[in-house]
Amino acid sequence: MTGPKEDARARHNWGQRRRLAFIEFRLLWERRVNRRDIRNFFNISAQQATNDLREYSEIQGEGVAYDPSERTYRPTSLFKPKLTSGNAEEYLHELIANWAAYVDSSSSFIGSAAPNGLVSLPQRIVDSSVLREILRAIRESKALHIRYFSLNSGDSWRWIVPHGLAWDGLRWHVRAYSINRDQYRDFVLTRISETGETSPTSITGEDDWLWHEFVTVRLGPHPGLEEGQRKALQMDYEMVNGEIAVNIRGALVFYLFNRLGLEESGWSAKPKVQQLELKNKKELAHILKEIY
Repeated sequence: MTGPKEDARARHNWGQRRRLAFIEFRLLWERRVNRRDIRNFFNISAQQATNDLREYSEIQGEGVAYDPSERTYRPTSLFKPKLTSGNAEEYLHELIANWAAYVDSSSSFIGSAAPNGLVSLPQRIVDSSVLREILRAIRESKALHIRYFSLNSGDSWRWIVPHGLAWDGLRWHVRAYSINRDQYRDFVLTRISETGETSPTSITGEDDWLWHEFVTVRLGPHPGLEEGQRKALQMDYEMVNGEIAVNIRGALVFYLFNRLGLEESGWSAKPKVQQLELKNKKELAHILKEIY
């Protein structure tokens, strides 16, 4: 069986689905939408905007009502998202993308944003030509010669066989087999300054078990925290029975620990330094042994 969102999407083309999603977004987060909003955003005729509003009203039913005094549509107490997730993250990610110029402001569904501020970290710019060559090597299953700057070994040329990309929350990495080191490793994309020739290889990423194995990291509040502090963390992470489960590739557990301030042991004696603790260390022993 299909739900209402699937049914609604199935009977509309991409352009109309986007316009209907825009109407819903404005109703949900700004509590109003009118024909002018749709016309100005999508550069369409007044008749088309009217048709879209009528169509969305049919989808939403009693969840939306027309306010003749303001010539605008507003959500009622029965309003429920039909075409979008309705999650707070959907709005906040849109706000971040708009603020950080990941998307042009004219493409953002947000019409009137609340005053906001975001912490701007120094950007790590990936060389587009380097990324293209890495993607080509992955696509063609070839070894690639790269010039890499390592904090430990400095500047050197090395052969890698890339097979995946990973984001650790701050930096992009390429997951690859290092022919020089005879092991699978992560290479920070911004530290690859040049790419050279490619070469046929029988090596693939299939043997990279740490990459292919997905594990569940179970986390809970640090036992050294006070009850109110533990409750705050449970609310922060929407914990169930005092725990949250994070599903992640084994190769990325190291970065998850880094982001959360977890020590190799899975917990620290200083609860205010490390607010979370690892609850299933034994289950992850083979992963921790490999990455540390």
